[in-house]
Amino acid sequence: MPNAGDFMEHTIEYYKEEIRKPVIPELEVTSLADYINFTVAAKESYRRALFRGQADKEWEIESSAYRALKANFKVPTQKMMRDYHTDLIREFRQLGENIEYKGVSLIAHLQHNGAKTFLLDYTKNPLVALWFACISEKEKDAGVYMAKTGVGTDEWIPLDGDIEIADLFAKKDITYQYEPAKINRRIICQQSVFLVSLSGKIEKSKHITVVIPKKHKDEILSQLSAVGISRSVLFPDFYGLVEWFSIEWFSFNKEAEKEDYDKLMSSGAKYTDQFKFEEAVTVFEEAAGLAQSLFGENSAETAASYGSLGNVYDDQGKYDQALEWFEKALAIREKVLGKEHPDTASTYNNIALVYDDQGKYDQALEWFEKALAIAEKVLGKEHPDTASTYNNIASVYYRQGEYDKALEWFEKALAIFEKTLGKEHPDTATTYNNVASVYDNQGKYDQALEWYEKALNIYEKVLGKNHPSTVLTRENMERTIKKMDGAP
Repeated sequence: MPNAGDFMEHTIEYYKEEIRKPVIPELEVTSLADYINFTVAAKESYRRALFRGQADKEWEIESSAYRALKANFKVPTQKMMRDYHTDLIREFRQLGENIEYKGVSLIAHLQHNGAKTFLLDYTKNPLVALWFACISEKEKDAGVYMAKTGVGTDEWIPLDGDIEIADLFAKKDITYQYEPAKINRRIICQQSVFLVSLSGKIEKSKHITVVIPKKHKDEILSQLSAVGISRSVLFPDFYGLVEWFSIEWFSFNKEAEKEDYDKLMSSGAKYTDQFKFEEAVTVFEEAAGLAQSLFGENSAETAASYGSLGNVYDDQGKYDQALEWFEKALAIREKVLGKEHPDTASTYNNIALVYDDQGKYDQALEWFEKALAIAEKVLGKEHPDTASTYNNIASVYYRQGEYDKALEWFEKALAIFEKTLGKEHPDTATTYNNVASVYDNQGKYDQALEWYEKALNIYEKVLGKNHPSTVLTRENMERTIKKMDGAP
């Protein structure tokens, strides 16, 4: 087995091979260690590489001024870009501020204070770029773009920060590199470098692209924090506090509230399992209130808390209250998820079960059939959830005394469970038990015992001899034997 050092060398060599290809593919990283291996490999070929992190890999590499112009003029021209920056500097000068900067260095100062400019932020530190890629847009895959400067490539042309805007736009439209003086702590901490394109954008083809899948963003941020790359380090000044405090405070506290919601839902489920129904109702009601506050009335989380309340009332035999909560959950799920979503089907099932418990079998079948139509369409006819609905429909026919129909639906369920879960799964055993009950009520005791025995063997093997399901099946067999012997 290779040791950790061998593994690291291997991944560095992998990235070296990828980077040497004539057309370099997008490279995916899923951890900080993986990313460091990439940068080690990349620095060998591009020792003066620059990095830019973008939270959504689908975004183009465009300056803030270009995006603003595009939003208003659709196709920004170089003349628009020149006029915009000329006017920006003129307006600033009219304020009478005693600022020593001029030209591009003044543009950099204005961008630092929030102005939209043609400067594109890059960094010499690949970890800084990775942080910017992961810090936002958590539902999007991110991209880190490494500008291919260095051996064997066209260098970015260095730019004098004092060059005036008119002189700059008289130059050839190529990419320029401007490294600002260490004018503030943020530029120092972020190791900032600006690339300047007179068009306002740079093609992605001039970069090596590293993709960070969205599901790894938070984990990588934690890893970066552990090595000293965090908001407080990268934004150490007053403006950083103003820019990030509210964002991070609300984000942190929202995540904490989400954890509280999950804990409440988990606690409510435990109380329900322990038959502590009053406690369960109290906890689920608190979860519902928190879900409304965090996610909104029409959210999957609010619907889930309503559904849990419905289950508690159903378990207590309070069927009207159960239906009320299930119908609230259903209204949200149909609106938010649609009528063909598995969670919507689950709510149909729950409503059907309430009607079944009330002995309203026609209504129960109506709702089970709604659930079944979704399950068969969305999950397929051989999915365990589809089989569970077959089982539910069979149980309704069983309670109505329509044993042939019940047997038909139980056998449909059984065929799926045996195929998907196996012949020794508890759900398969439960269906064996159900089939046995049908034969038992038909007076076909030999067949009933055969199926009870199948269920019992599985329960004893998988759940143990003292499990309630095992004990119940053994009692069913004993009652059937007594019937065969003519005992009352």
